[in-house]
Amino acid sequence: MKEKLTKNLSLKIFAVLFAIGLWLISININDPYQSRSYTVNVQLLNMSVMTNAGKYVEVLGDTDSVVVSVRASRSMLDGFSASDIIATADLNELTADNQVPIKLNTGKSGSSSSIEAMRPDHTYVSVQLEDIIRVQKKISVEIKNSPAKGYLLGRTTTEQNALTISGPESLVEKVEKAVVTFNVDGASEDVSMLLPIELYNQDNERISDNRLSMNITQVQGSATILTTKAVPVTVSTEGTPESGFMASSEVTVEPSTILVAAKPAVLKTVSEISVDGAMNLQGAVSDVVSTIDIKNYLPDGVILGGPAESGLITASVAVEKEITMEVPLTEDSITLSNVPEGYEASMRGLPEDAVLYLIGLQSVVQNLSESELSAFVDVDALLEKENMIGEESYDGTYLADIALNLPDGVRVHHPLKIYVVLKGV
Repeated sequence: MKEKLTKNLSLKIFAVLFAIGLWLISININDPYQSRSYTVNVQLLNMSVMTNAGKYVEVLGDTDSVVVSVRASRSMLDGFSASDIIATADLNELTADNQVPIKLNTGKSGSSSSIEAMRPDHTYVSVQLEDIIRVQKKISVEIKNSPAKGYLLGRTTTEQNALTISGPESLVEKVEKAVVTFNVDGASEDVSMLLPIELYNQDNERISDNRLSMNITQVQGSATILTTKAVPVTVSTEGTPESGFMASSEVTVEPSTILVAAKPAVLKTVSEISVDGAMNLQGAVSDVVSTIDIKNYLPDGVILGGPAESGLITASVAVEKEITMEVPLTEDSITLSNVPEGYEASMRGLPEDAVLYLIGLQSVVQNLSESELSAFVDVDALLEKENMIGEESYDGTYLADIALNLPDGVRVHHPLKIYVVLKGV
């Protein structure tokens, strides 16, 4: 038996080697080994470890994308794709110089034994660690466009007025403001809508970065639309000027009307804006001028009707020296008015040297002429004062005040009286 095995041994060994060679030649001809490259994204493992430690992991460059050279048989590679390569980098293996080693595996069933080699073009993912911070920002409301003509934007509100922003410190610190925008173009009634929140830097440039997270990304907002109306402004005075001086009864207001806005039911009740207690004439010896902020006198629920309304008005009152004017009177210069039907009226008892003394503003009194002053007695008013209205007869003599039609700013110092005699005819 031994002789049979060893007989022609060299020839037998040659035959085996020849057969193996033929087999290899056959494989290389029919299913040769080749190398192909695939681009694969590296999956970072245990990211939560860093997040829980308050660190944000940022991959530097494109080091989390690796080109893998795979050497395997052609038949194997023909059914192979990048999705069959699993590239991972475990953050628990982070080095002191912030490198994470890349590990390669294949998820394709039965391929491990058929793959001769998988080689990446680089072996580490380079990362940068940064503190994660959280800040709270107020939500600002900005307005786009304008309501319909005759309407004004009133109050704007949001269900939440603040949000929390988190992310890498260097990026979070760039956030200057959080903004929602109302578009009230052509609105004539209240507006309610869901508003997206946008972040802006100090240059008013929008920040859109998926490294930032917000606890809310949108908020419900509402805007009140008000009706506008122009109304007059009246200003009253208090106090008296210095002795020997007199104030005009007229207060000049500029502007005399302002535009206000409110809900229709409120605006319907507003006919004017009254300003009380803003002008004190006590001890004045010259014109008094006051600048008044009308916003302090607006009724509840009423606001100024637009940006053109500053809310400031100017009220002025003329204060001048009093002067006296003497006006001689005769019975012929006095008119009896409203004499009852069926009666005739006459006057008596006026002194021949009767004089009326008028006191008033210098600028007014100096421009009066005697022809402009008309003295009269209102007989009907006299009878009412004497409680005679409705009596059977008005015959009698009555003592009456002589009245004058005087302009504003002029008064009679000591009124004169005259007897009026009524007699039925």
